[in-house]
Amino acid sequence: MQPQFYMYCYPWDLEDEGLEDSIGRLAGEIGVDGINVAATTSEIREFRGRELGGRQTFITPAAVHFQPDKTVYSNHRIRPIPGAWMKSRNPLERICRVAEKEKLAVRVHLGVNRGRALVERYPHAACVNIFGDQSTFCLCPRHPDVQQYASGLVTDLLKNYPIDEVELTGFAFPTQFELFDEYEFDFDLFNDLRDAIACFCFCSSCWQGMTDKGGNLELIRNMLLDAIKTVLADNSRPLLDRGGVLFQSPEIVDFCAFRKQSEMSLLKVATSPAPSKSRLRLYRREKDEVTIDDAIMRIANGIAFFVPYDNDYDSEMNARMASVGGPSHCMGIHSLWSVNDGPLIVKEVQNSMLAGFGGIAFDHYGSAHEPWLDWVRQAIRFARREAR
Repeated sequence: MQPQFYMYCYPWDLEDEGLEDSIGRLAGEIGVDGINVAATTSEIREFRGRELGGRQTFITPAAVHFQPDKTVYSNHRIRPIPGAWMKSRNPLERICRVAEKEKLAVRVHLGVNRGRALVERYPHAACVNIFGDQSTFCLCPRHPDVQQYASGLVTDLLKNYPIDEVELTGFAFPTQFELFDEYEFDFDLFNDLRDAIACFCFCSSCWQGMTDKGGNLELIRNMLLDAIKTVLADNSRPLLDRGGVLFQSPEIVDFCAFRKQSEMSLLKVATSPAPSKSRLRLYRREKDEVTIDDAIMRIANGIAFFVPYDNDYDSEMNARMASVGGPSHCMGIHSLWSVNDGPLIVKEVQNSMLAGFGGIAFDHYGSAHEPWLDWVRQAIRFARREAR
C-alpha cells in the first residue's frame, strides 16, 4: 500500500508566497497528497529557506492562526489569541478552499498549552514549579480552564473548516529540555532531578488534585527540595544518582502517575468534540512527554513522530507503533534539519515505506531551501514508482 505524503506548513508562508502558487506547487510540482497546517503555534522566529513575499524572516508571538468562532468560547475563561499578522483575514479558510481545488487533503496541527503570550494573558492557569515560580510558557494540562480551552479549539476547527484530521500536540507538562527557557543553570549537575525542577507542577489545580487522591504534595515537594540542596552542597558523582533513587519512593511514583492521569484528562476533554477518533492524531516530538500507551491510543487514530536518522528505531518507538496497530497508523516525519542531502532523503523515504508507514511527512515548507524541496519531489516520485 502506498503511503500518503504530507508537507508541514505555516499558514503565513503559504500566504506570502501566494496561496494559488504555493498550494498549487505542493500539489503539482512537489506532489504531496496533503498539507499539515499550523492552526496554533507558540512564539515563532522563522528564518526562511528562501524569500517569500519579499521577506526572509517571519516573527509572531504565540497565537491561533485562524479567526476564532466567538460562539464556541462564549463561556470560556481562556480564549484564543488571534495572530496579529492575519488582520481581518482568515487564512485557514482560504487555504482549505484552495487546497480543495487542488485536491489536497488538509490536516491541522494544534497545540493547546504552550506559548508565552497565552500565559501572560491567563496566568491563573500557568504551571508552577517546585520553587513556586510560575512558568512563562506553559499552561497546566490539569487546569479545568485549559481543558475547556483545548476542547473549544477542537470544536471550532471541526465545526467550521473542511479538514481531514486534527493533529494534537502541546498537551503535556513541561519537559526538562524546555527548562533552558526558564533558568540559566548547570543542566548536567542534577541528572534525574531535572524532572523535579523542570517538569513537576505544583499549581493550585495539581495541589488540589493530589489532595483529593489522598496524596501529600507538600511532602513530595520537601523531599525533592532536600535532594536538590544535597546535590548543591556536595555534587560528587554518587549524589548525582540521588534523584533516581528518590523517584522510586511510593510518594513520587504516585505523583508521576497522577501527572500522567492529568495529561490523559486533558486529552479526553480536548478530543470529546470529535465524532470519531479517525479525525484525531497525536504528534510526538520529545520522548519526555506523556507516554504513548493503549489508553491514550483509544482516543486517537494514530501518531506522528520524527523518524530517527537512518530509521534507527529503538524499542520504545517500535512499542509506540505497535500500540496503534502498527506502522500503517503512524506518520513518519522527515526533518529539513536532520536530513539535508538529496540521496539521503530519497533513501530515508524509501526506508520509511519499507517500514510500512501509512503516512510520510516533510517538515517544513517555509524553512526549506529550493534544493531540499527538489529532493523531496524526487523522493516522492521515486517512492511512488517503487510502490507500483
